[in-house]
Amino acid sequence: MSKLQTFENQPEKLEKRPPIVTIMGHVDHGKTTLLDYIRKTQVAHKEAGGITQSIGAYQVEVNGEKITFIDTPGHEAFTKLRARGGQIADIVVLVVSAVDGVMPQTIEAIAHAKAANVSIIVAFSKIDLVDSSVDRVKEQLSKEGILVENWGGDVVSVSVSGKTGQGVDNLLEMILLVSSMKELQSDTNCFCTGFVLESAKDEKKGIFVTLIIKSGILKTGQIIVAGEVFMAVESEKEAQNMVLEKEKNKQSLISAGENKPEPGVKLTTSEAGASIKVISLIIKADTQGSLEAVHHSLENLKTAEVIFNFLHQGIGQINEGDIILAAASNAKVFGFRVEVDKSAATLQEFKKVDVSTYEIIYRLLEDVEKIIKGQEKPKEEIISRGKVLKVFILTNESQVAGCKIEEGFIVRGMKARFTREAVVIGEAKIESLKIEKEKKDRVQKGDIAGLALEQKLEIEGGDLLEVVKV
Repeated sequence: MSKLQTFENQPEKLEKRPPIVTIMGHVDHGKTTLLDYIRKTQVAHKEAGGITQSIGAYQVEVNGEKITFIDTPGHEAFTKLRARGGQIADIVVLVVSAVDGVMPQTIEAIAHAKAANVSIIVAFSKIDLVDSSVDRVKEQLSKEGILVENWGGDVVSVSVSGKTGQGVDNLLEMILLVSSMKELQSDTNCFCTGFVLESAKDEKKGIFVTLIIKSGILKTGQIIVAGEVFMAVESEKEAQNMVLEKEKNKQSLISAGENKPEPGVKLTTSEAGASIKVISLIIKADTQGSLEAVHHSLENLKTAEVIFNFLHQGIGQINEGDIILAAASNAKVFGFRVEVDKSAATLQEFKKVDVSTYEIIYRLLEDVEKIIKGQEKPKEEIISRGKVLKVFILTNESQVAGCKIEEGFIVRGMKARFTREAVVIGEAKIESLKIEKEKKDRVQKGDIAGLALEQKLEIEGGDLLEVVKV
């Protein structure tokens, strides 16, 4: 047995380690240009469209101390990569253009950093441009809960220009200062553990992975076991045993019906020792006015025993980024007069995120009050989704909805719910199913089927279908 056969840090062998710093922010706010200046490279010029499309990790040395940087994409399509970068980091440098100010991915990056509970340093970029205004951006950030030091907060901020290098040395010094306060340490005598940053496959050379090491030393020839987290082990046999054991435990939890904690709710204790229920929420609404109304109404429900943690609030449909953030932070997602977009709905089912949408504000507040009182009803399981193509009225006056089944399956006796622009039109039990003129016991994804409904509803072509178990 190797003397390194342990994954536990031994206090007497802990050594100072470099901070892992993630650069986050909106697209084209100067993140990669800033890193270019620090690394003295020209990575930004090599990216398609000037946009970083993968997570890169780079290590630099400053005054004899090392800093590991992670560059994350800013475009909205790369939400998952930003989430991963935020979860791995010790410190997030939030790059905000002093010209453009706070933008959608800026707000999303703040939410990921807060959910990961990491230190934030704000870097105001593009200060070399004549129309830059750092004070204006500080005011915008304050509305997102980021108060920099000279605005009465405790968030370190630095003004920089990746183009001229102005303020970059100061930023690096601030990173080392914040890092020293965090007292980051690792044990180099134990087997290596850390995070998988990203992976790729080359047809000739095989699989490549970028790893961030949090503890230990990784050596050539070692075997690693990986998911999002990796660890080195002594032999291939041990790796196989660990994978088998993990799968066995997973199946045991499934068969035992593992009870997950109530989504979005966490119990904590106040300084006085009282129990506090913290409800984590992501709120999306159709307009800024609606969003402010929902936020204000929820704040009025706050008590000494119940507080709200607003992880993210925004305008527009509930998207993949909202689902990813909710899954990472065990939060509930509330939509007011907005829908869940199709890709987010698919991800929601996979991640088992609790999402609720409302057209009437008092119904939203009623559900929140039930959560506060611990009276929340179990969520209905959506078995299938589809779209109404045409509605038929038969000679016996019964109604049949001709639908394209886009997800899942349907069997007779399930409940069909129809919505139009996020408003529920009605619900009815499915009495029978047909494809063309042939009766079916079951229809599934890809089928165009007729759903004979127990009662008439005011539905029409284009309405959306959800099917749930009764």
